[in-house]
Amino acid sequence: MSEDLRVLQVEDSDSDAALIVRNLEKSGYMIQAERVETAGQLREALARRRWDIILADYQLPQFDAAEALRIRNATARDIPFIIVSGTIGEDCAVEMMRAGAQDYVLKHRMVRLAPAIQREIQAARARRELRHEYRRVEDQLRIHEEHVEKRERAVEESLRENTILLQEVHHRVRNNLQLICSLLAMQINSMGDEDPLSDPLHRAHHRVLAMALVHEQFFQSKTHSDLNFEDYVAILAAKLYRAYSVDPTRVKLETRIESIQLNVDDAMLCGLILNELLANSLKHGFPQERKGSIQVRLRKLDARRAEFSVRDNGIGLPPGFKYQETSSLGLTLVPALVTQLGGRIQMSGKNGAQFTFDWELEKPVEPSP
Repeated sequence: MSEDLRVLQVEDSDSDAALIVRNLEKSGYMIQAERVETAGQLREALARRRWDIILADYQLPQFDAAEALRIRNATARDIPFIIVSGTIGEDCAVEMMRAGAQDYVLKHRMVRLAPAIQREIQAARARRELRHEYRRVEDQLRIHEEHVEKRERAVEESLRENTILLQEVHHRVRNNLQLICSLLAMQINSMGDEDPLSDPLHRAHHRVLAMALVHEQFFQSKTHSDLNFEDYVAILAAKLYRAYSVDPTRVKLETRIESIQLNVDDAMLCGLILNELLANSLKHGFPQERKGSIQVRLRKLDARRAEFSVRDNGIGLPPGFKYQETSSLGLTLVPALVTQLGGRIQMSGKNGAQFTFDWELEKPVEPSP
């Protein structure tokens, strides 16, 4: 089957150019050939149409193959360039190949020309297909990157909106809880100490305060998603010590709080439990100016579980104490709150009151450095 072949010949001899064309036609090509002899003619021919192959004599009177190759290279077109010459030294041929020529054929060995042309045209076609595929992949990659950037911007915007929303939620809940605390405090101040409702209102005030402090701490955190429990314990304890008029030098507070991030739900429950246990120790554990200490400890058991304990060396729990049978609302609440946390609680009334519970964390604890 004949194949069209557009040949640009850099040749000063009509007879040599015709001989090359006849040789290629015998190999089955339908030749469209044009001959040029100068650099200007070569540039004009390259600008005017597309060529399949450039066949260049090595040396012309006013021109040579090296200059022709530089002109071809300057066009940035992938047109195979083959030197067809009567004589060319091996060193010159190697130099031309390094400069970008695809092959060289001696005129007395024209039998090599057609196979060389076929090979280089196929190689050029493969390079074009590869470039086309590369551009296609680049386009797909660009589209994908644009899509990823768009999604990232959407995620960032969503995170920003969610952060603002979470901040607003903590702000509103905090304000509402503070308002309730203020209302309870006003009601308590309007009552006498002998009023039977005074003590329950005090305890209710402390519970709401414990919840309000959680939201206050979350509101002040950088991420609005975790709480520094050590700061929380210090603030809540200080308020309870003042509320029950307990001198912190008489009943010392000892804390050992490991750095464990608590989400808002776990922090709220732990805060309420701490409020009940601290209030119970301060109110009942150290009567008649008895001195002692209260230990609050939070530690990690493993990567998924944490343990929280409140223990004092006060008078302890009554003999045979059972929280199911106690009339104290606070000590009834503690096991219920631990159950809501998904934890397990242990109690002891010997050598003071001791309450310990552990539970599974939402986020694994990072190993210590």
